[in-house]
Amino acid sequence: MNKTKLIKILFNTKEMTNEEILEFKTFLAKLYAELFSDPSLEKRVQTLAMIIDTKVESNNLEVQNAKNSLYLDIKYFISVYLRNKRKKDYGYEDYNRDLLLEYVLSPFLSVEQQYRLLVYLKYLLETLSYETAWLSNKIFEKKLKIAKKNKSIKYLLLLSSRNLWTILISILSLYFIECIILLPAPLSCMEWYTFQKVFISSNAFINHLANVITLHFDCIDNSAKISFTTLGLVSLVLWNVVYVVVGVNFLFKNLFASFNVDELEK
Repeated sequence: MNKTKLIKILFNTKEMTNEEILEFKTFLAKLYAELFSDPSLEKRVQTLAMIIDTKVESNNLEVQNAKNSLYLDIKYFISVYLRNKRKKDYGYEDYNRDLLLEYVLSPFLSVEQQYRLLVYLKYLLETLSYETAWLSNKIFEKKLKIAKKNKSIKYLLLLSSRNLWTILISILSLYFIECIILLPAPLSCMEWYTFQKVFISSNAFINHLANVITLHFDCIDNSAKISFTTLGLVSLVLWNVVYVVVGVNFLFKNLFASFNVDELEK
């Protein structure tokens, strides 16, 4: 690591010259030569860490893509580092989570690359029988950022399935939107349905909210009734699909994912 620090001090400039870039590449070439010539996992971990630190400290894209991309170097480091830890003391030696996250969440990596590395890290930890629950939120956050970046509908689904509170807020939001939709239409040409309310409360606002709720419970004798035009029926089907998608998405993301297939087969 001392070599890396010396290089950082020597070339601590915003824009590197071609000579400085060449110096970095030459130094990295020597490290790569050491990496592939030494079969020791411990030595490879040290060399890979020096390669990654050198590339990060260079703050230069050309240097970071020398020989291998920074992404591939970090991916290889994760594999070698965990295999080395697993090999020691019959696999009971703790690994450094902070070090792994420092590399995986490097600001020089794209969100997509960070996400793929987190998934890869989780896969390796599971393969080596390490606990992985601490990674779940970090993976979810990256997945959420990617969906938001791509302006995908998946972003809303992920956001709604984040936890029990978000699914509750999502369902309540859908319910209040439904209450607004079922208010009397200002023009007859806009009427897609006939909403026959029952008396539940003398307060018109509360009565309307309660009547909308009863629409979803056919088992209630004294419940509101609604009849639709063709367009109204289509809108009803689509609206119910939205409810189902939100609910099913939550179940798959939070409940079914926790089941272990191997345990079910026992």
